[in-house]
Amino acid sequence: MARYSLRLVFCLTVFLMLIAPYSHAGASQEEWDEATQLFNEGQKLYNVSDFRGAIQKWEAALSIFQKLGNKQPIGAAIGSIGKASMILGDYRKVIDYSEKAIALDKQIGVPYNFPEGNLGDAFLALDRDKEAFEIYTKQNHPIRLGRYYLKKKDFKEAAKQFDRDREKNEEAKETLFIISEWIGLGLSYEGMKEYETAYKWYIKAIDLLEDQRNRLSASEREHFFEGKEFDIPRIEAYEGATRCAFMIGKLDEAFYWAENTRGRIFAELISGRRALHNRACN
Repeated sequence: MARYSLRLVFCLTVFLMLIAPYSHAGASQEEWDEATQLFNEGQKLYNVSDFRGAIQKWEAALSIFQKLGNKQPIGAAIGSIGKASMILGDYRKVIDYSEKAIALDKQIGVPYNFPEGNLGDAFLALDRDKEAFEIYTKQNHPIRLGRYYLKKKDFKEAAKQFDRDREKNEEAKETLFIISEWIGLGLSYEGMKEYETAYKWYIKAIDLLEDQRNRLSASEREHFFEGKEFDIPRIEAYEGATRCAFMIGKLDEAFYWAENTRGRIFAELISGRRALHNRACN
């Protein structure tokens, strides 16, 4: 499989923040450098699905940025904390941080699609569906609209949304979007009881996820199955494959996905903990 580049939704915001010239009068360049390093470390932890570790780094960076008073990196840090909190299911924290990030971005005059999207995701998770739909429609976001229609059990419309930009994203090798679209299509066709088609999409997602996972170290793999793309869990591809394989009579494959996935989650957890222990002892 061709190598796909992993990209975060907020990469442009982060990029702009890091290349922006340091301009806080009278403040310490050392403090700015420390905060920027902490932010980058948080992004690296996020990329390997260590969301709690990422939040710790970003909160430390945020404290320094707030001291320095530069609104743009403050907004980036707040938005990033909200994104990681979304994955961890702390939806009220997501709303709090996203609303703060939106307010800051409006003051600065920069786009706020990233925190606004997170806000919509938190609304959907808390059954504030009308508010979520308003945001998703405003942004015209196919994946988020697909998730909305999945929740409403309008599987045909969900499939239409997940498929809307799929070919374009596949051509551009936009991994973040591709995984969400493929799993979303699996969920949509499974909902329509078209299990063969659903199984095909789940397997495509699994192949790509396995390609990503195989590039990680043992300690990085510990958190891999905790990851989500647009609030669609990575593990859903494996669980969906299990369900659909069973429904189409591929019982050996259903058993494989059920047992193999659970076994690897446990083995990678132990392996990651062992690696952390060895580093601490050396």
